[in-house]
Amino acid sequence: EVQHDTQNPIRFEKTIADAFRLLGFQAEHIGGAGEADVVIRGMLGDDTFSAVVDAKTCQPGGTKSNINYDPIKGHQEQHESDCAIVVAPSFSSGHTVQHAEQRGVGLMTTDQLICLVDEGLRAGLSLSCFKEIFSGKGLISFSLDSRTAARKDSLDALKALLRIYEMHQRANEEAGALQAESAFWISKGRGDKYTEQHVSHAIHFLAN
Repeated sequence: EVQHDTQNPIRFEKTIADAFRLLGFQAEHIGGAGEADVVIRGMLGDDTFSAVVDAKTCQPGGTKSNINYDPIKGHQEQHESDCAIVVAPSFSSGHTVQHAEQRGVGLMTTDQLICLVDEGLRAGLSLSCFKEIFSGKGLISFSLDSRTAARKDSLDALKALLRIYEMHQRANEEAGALQAESAFWISKGRGDKYTEQHVSHAIHFLAN
């Protein structure tokens, strides 16, 4: 695996850049002595954020320790990034984690990044969700259950609303646009359990 190829770490760097692109980020692989490995940008308008990502390989079964965070923080300042992240197969506990917390650097394992990519592709997680995760300091931890459930509810509400609009138009082809409140109560009458917020978001999405 590329994460264990200590003789050719550039392979791991490029793989990490590809992973962040799959998550919807703009990802630039730089690498080389004195440079950031990868710089990512999540384009969210006024909430756009960026991070420098440092790739650390290690031997199979090993853990990454004695990380010098000074260059990573330097890259963060150089690129005016909001976050600094180290990705490695695994990390030693103790000082490695404590120093990361003190320096404001997030530590993410390769398996965690793979998990994010898998769930991101499956459930369509948003960049705003990743912003919260990558802002973590020390060992990064996250639970995607609530995020994927909320995403599924929104998608289901959108499908239900499309059916309601179709029925409304069939019943009266000359009818005007169905208002959000009316759509919500029709949904309730059908036995749907979507909130007014779900319906409102779905209508906003369809309008754009």
